[in-house]
Amino acid sequence: MRLYCVAFGTLIDTNTLGQLTAQTGGRYFRAQDPASLASAFALLGKDLDGQYMLRWATLRRNATPFTPSFQISLEGRTHQFTSPVDYVATSYGTNREVFFGMWRLVADAEEGADALLLRTTYAPRNVRTLRLHYWPNYPCEPVLLSTNAGEILRGWTMTETPDGSGGRWLELNSPDPSFNTNDIPYGALGNLVQFQFTGLPSAAEAFSVFEVDNMVYPNLPGPPSFTLQGAEAFISTNMTPLIVTAPELPPAMVSVVYSNPFSAAGGTRPYTWSLTAGALPAGISLDAAAGVIHGVPLASGTNEFVLRVTGGNDLWSALSARLVVAEAPRPLIGGLGGVLGFEQGHFTFRVGGVPGQVVVLEASDNLIDWKALGTNVLESAPWEFMDPESGSLPRRFYRARLP
Repeated sequence: MRLYCVAFGTLIDTNTLGQLTAQTGGRYFRAQDPASLASAFALLGKDLDGQYMLRWATLRRNATPFTPSFQISLEGRTHQFTSPVDYVATSYGTNREVFFGMWRLVADAEEGADALLLRTTYAPRNVRTLRLHYWPNYPCEPVLLSTNAGEILRGWTMTETPDGSGGRWLELNSPDPSFNTNDIPYGALGNLVQFQFTGLPSAAEAFSVFEVDNMVYPNLPGPPSFTLQGAEAFISTNMTPLIVTAPELPPAMVSVVYSNPFSAAGGTRPYTWSLTAGALPAGISLDAAAGVIHGVPLASGTNEFVLRVTGGNDLWSALSARLVVAEAPRPLIGGLGGVLGFEQGHFTFRVGGVPGQVVVLEASDNLIDWKALGTNVLESAPWEFMDPESGSLPRRFYRARLP
């Protein structure tokens, strides 16, 4: 006899209940709120209704009737089934179900509340790309599933890009979009992507947005329709934004370009960032929309400050941080051959320093009056410079300084 358990309340012996259900081949569910209680009973109902599902599909599209018949063999037993009625396929003009797909977002029973699964419950024809738009409320890592030989996404790849406002685009592509043997099998049912969360207190708070992009299927005749089921159970837009970047900022250097992004999750987008206490180093500013501090520090020292991120629902969180600005080494001038070079009638030389360092190059004929020749941000290789005004001068002095 299999033992199933749905546990709710505060006084729960999780270890004992988990062991009993595992030993009998049943399942253990922990319900923390009415929504998860309903979800547990829904999953339990599916388990008790049946352990296997047989699905079939046909590409035939004519009026010739035929009789579906199946034979199933499992653990030495064989069962034969023949439909009591004939099946007649309908034409594309009256029934376009081959172009409609259905995806479902469900809790991963093996991982509990820390992982969700995107599954296909019905795959139409010619699907070689799948694109999603989602905003996770907590740190989340998507993992592509079913890519081995014989599985529904064999050889597929996955790419993830930010949408610029806190969300993400997730795109799944077949190894050769022009070749139909790489399609998701017609009528297939199986797992596509697992979303692994860190610190997710409840699956109901997983996302602020989760939707399928239906505009990436131009190879299907007519406008396709791909519906997503179950996602509303994992979407919450009334959460306080959570800053997930640690306050230990990488140090900065005087006159060296600096940039550090902060990230947040939860709440509703767009986010707005603000400085509520303390001050940023001189030369550093805050991008209120992107949550990035950037600029070129002008002086060394230590600055402590407080950042606040506010969501579209006016809920906010704050973070205290410290940024240390160190002195940068002075830039160096050297010739192409170790000394200042004179090539093609002009003085030519290199300026070196710390990558990202902003350097102002100046020239003088008398060591009193100095003229700026240019400003540059140094890279890993030295800055090579040829003075276009030095061809007819008997002498020329140069210096590189910080702004």
